[in-house]
Amino acid sequence: MVVHAGDFSSGFTAQAFEGLTCPLSGVFGECDADRQELLESYQRLNANIQEQLLELQLGDLRLAAIHGTNESIVRALAKSRDYDFVVRGHDHVAGMTRIGDALVLNPGEGSGLTTGRTTVAVLKLSERKCTIVEL
Repeated sequence: MVVHAGDFSSGFTAQAFEGLTCPLSGVFGECDADRQELLESYQRLNANIQEQLLELQLGDLRLAAIHGTNESIVRALAKSRDYDFVVRGHDHVAGMTRIGDALVLNPGEGSGLTTGRTTVAVLKLSERKCTIVEL
């Protein structure tokens, strides 16, 4: 499964996910201006794009994805004990931290335009571990 933490930017970015053989889910970011165009482009891929919060049940684990423009909300989700993982974006800086029992992870950015790094996060649910991978 691919979970996108927002800032899809434009509908043309859906082309990068064509041929994907697993589910694609995500949340909008503040740089996603034409959300209707994005929804239409990504619906062709059967993507599940949510406005602000994505919640997923993955076996016995729960994951929340939020773009993360408000740090207080990110921390509250992590501390709520409702989620094992909180995926967040916004600052484009790849990393992870534990808040309470939840692992909060930021996959970074797929384009490398802001930070100069092109990264993704690979989450191994069975081990409850995450690795940041440089592309």
